[in-house]
Amino acid sequence: MGMPNRILAWIVALPAGCFAAWLVWQAFRAAQYWPGLLGVIYLLAVGRFLYLFRPQLRRNFTVLDRSASGEVQIMHAALVSLVHRAAKEMVGLGEVRVDLKNAGDGVKLVLRVDALTSARAVGLGEALQAAARRQLEEKAGVKVKEVRVVVETVKPPADTPRTRVR
Repeated sequence: MGMPNRILAWIVALPAGCFAAWLVWQAFRAAQYWPGLLGVIYLLAVGRFLYLFRPQLRRNFTVLDRSASGEVQIMHAALVSLVHRAAKEMVGLGEVRVDLKNAGDGVKLVLRVDALTSARAVGLGEALQAAARRQLEEKAGVKVKEVRVVVETVKPPADTPRTRVR
């Protein structure tokens, strides 16, 4: 749903909501409960109407490739799994969280990673950028516009004994 439709929805709903609130106020002030109850129901209906026009978070977008023989759709989950596969091949990475955004004729990636202390964070980030870009472009045929790597935490490897500091 585009921006003009949301604006139109607010233009319709705002006076209707004000009328419903006024109806409820007048009814309860005069101790007439049936019109007040109808006003509350009307307010709920207006709220539901606005809920239908809320901005949608589109995470299941598809990347399309149209040709003479038909079209190919690649879902969000498939692209994320390709990035995870590229990250699993790298040494020195802990958990990898992928935020994938459709950018017109390509995609933009934000990779949030937990690096292990044995790895060099900058070199790891550069290698992960190259691996994710290569995986999406070669395997899925998707143009990658940008790959950002954010190292959120640095954790010790699981097999390293931890020293307790007091």
